[in-house]
Amino acid sequence: IEVTWPWSLDPNDLSLRVNSCTRLKGTRGGLDPGALLFDTNRTDAHAAFVVYGHDVKIEGLRLRGPSQGNRNSSQPWAAGIEIRVDPTIGTGRNVLMTNNELWHWTEAGVSVTSTSVPRMASSQASHVSVLRNYFHDNARENLGYGVVVWQGAYALIEGNLFDRNRHAIAASWGPSNGYIARYNYILAGGYTVCEWWGCYYNQHFDVHGEFGGYG
Repeated sequence: IEVTWPWSLDPNDLSLRVNSCTRLKGTRGGLDPGALLFDTNRTDAHAAFVVYGHDVKIEGLRLRGPSQGNRNSSQPWAAGIEIRVDPTIGTGRNVLMTNNELWHWTEAGVSVTSTSVPRMASSQASHVSVLRNYFHDNARENLGYGVVVWQGAYALIEGNLFDRNRHAIAASWGPSNGYIARYNYILAGGYTVCEWWGCYYNQHFDVHGEFGGYG
């Protein structure tokens, strides 16, 4: 199945919107790989799906991004699923992602973000749960994560399988953001980064504690 953008009524919105009390369910499981949803848009920055609501469950999907394994930084960011959290109106509460496969996304398989004030508290991390998914080959220079949590948000990331992402899990700079990661399994695949002084292997878990950028 090819997902073609733009899809929504807003010509500037390149994402498929997921509202409150919605369940997206595929057939992935056991010996069934499930139907493939793929994105070929390598021109515009976008997410395939954007969760704007609460009480959302996304399970059993296979989402392939547009990078085709290209890690060049000239590509726009693209995320498989973006979850937008706003505690002031209750969005991003009781959101569960489970048993999905996501690969070839230049930003991240799953991106969790909030710009609201007040922001999420670390005790609310389980409001956004990323459980038992398979993230692989999500890589781009200066981006490329299995799961990334941007400023103002928290997430629980548990029991997932990661391979050949630039970072498996990352959190951005800025106040009040982070993740709880436990019982995840990281395979040996990964990438090196080369600076003027030499090359080094990227870490699997990444977090920034000061303002200044992402990494």
